[in-house]
Amino acid sequence: MFWSVHQAPGDGRGRVAGAGALFRGNRLQMEYLRPIFLAILCFAFSSSAVAAEWTRCLGPTGGVVHQLTVCPTDPATLLAASLDGLLKSTDAGSTWAFLSTAMGDTGRTPFVCLAYVPGERDHLYAGSLWSGLWASKDGGESWNLCLEWPGKESRILCLVMDPDDPQRLLVGTSGSGLFLSADGGASWRRSEGKWRHKGISAMLPLRGEGRVCLLGVWGEGLFLGDWAMKRWDQVGAELPLGYVTVLRSAKLDDRLILGTYGRGLYQGTAGELLFSPLGSDLSSQEITDVLVDPWNPTILYLSTDGAGVFHSSDGGQSWASLNEGLDHRHVYCLATSPDWLYAGTCWGGIYRRPR
Repeated sequence: MFWSVHQAPGDGRGRVAGAGALFRGNRLQMEYLRPIFLAILCFAFSSSAVAAEWTRCLGPTGGVVHQLTVCPTDPATLLAASLDGLLKSTDAGSTWAFLSTAMGDTGRTPFVCLAYVPGERDHLYAGSLWSGLWASKDGGESWNLCLEWPGKESRILCLVMDPDDPQRLLVGTSGSGLFLSADGGASWRRSEGKWRHKGISAMLPLRGEGRVCLLGVWGEGLFLGDWAMKRWDQVGAELPLGYVTVLRSAKLDDRLILGTYGRGLYQGTAGELLFSPLGSDLSSQEITDVLVDPWNPTILYLSTDGAGVFHSSDGGQSWASLNEGLDHRHVYCLATSPDWLYAGTCWGGIYRRPR
């Protein structure tokens, strides 16, 4: 767009010619300018998106941050499970502080997983390394131990709830198999047989008859089982799925995403459970988390243990690094809200960037 000042004949005054003059023209001139200005606005917004970068949030680092979760009814409230304890933010991640929980001699205990009860603002569970599974009904201000953990030979690694019945919980451990509760944590039953001493690295409940759940068993592969924990069948035995780290569903299109530690990324469907490799240049990446955009399932993010964060806008077929401003590339977890993308790192604290 050009702007110039010229001397108008006979009036001795300078006038601005170009876009400013066209604004004073007729309707045809206005219609001519409209697409030009729309293009300028689109360019400005796209430039802003490209220029967006990660910034480190204020507050304690938490040591190693293993999981981030956004409150389902308040996107400005987040919780983080870390090896230094539980952290909370009420300003969309700008600042974080430890929850003053009386867990352990120091007032803190290492946590690796947490989850809100679906649809509830203040009811959540958090799994610790040493002490067991804790429950809170006031947004994390106070906690009750609902599954006590004896000794330190095994650790809680993951937990899920039945999407059709949130009273049904499943807890996976590093070497003591599975624990099931059908009454919101009031009582528990441990898996039997060969599953009693297995390490469960990832879990994903699936809707439908049979109340089934996918399990990543560390060193052994992917299995499909029922909530009664009486039957488990191996899935994808022909694929290198021995080290599954994350299982996710794209709820809008029935697609499943599976990430591994150094064996690549895979996709399948909840109906057939036939998995195939997804994306390129990811086979050697140690994938720690996968995030499917809840508003657009063609947009995916994944974190790695050493290479930072990657982004895909075509459902995972191609990937680009998303590390501008991310000083700590060992990223263990991701979370998103309508406005922000969050990353929890190893010894680097929590980062966020505009979506």
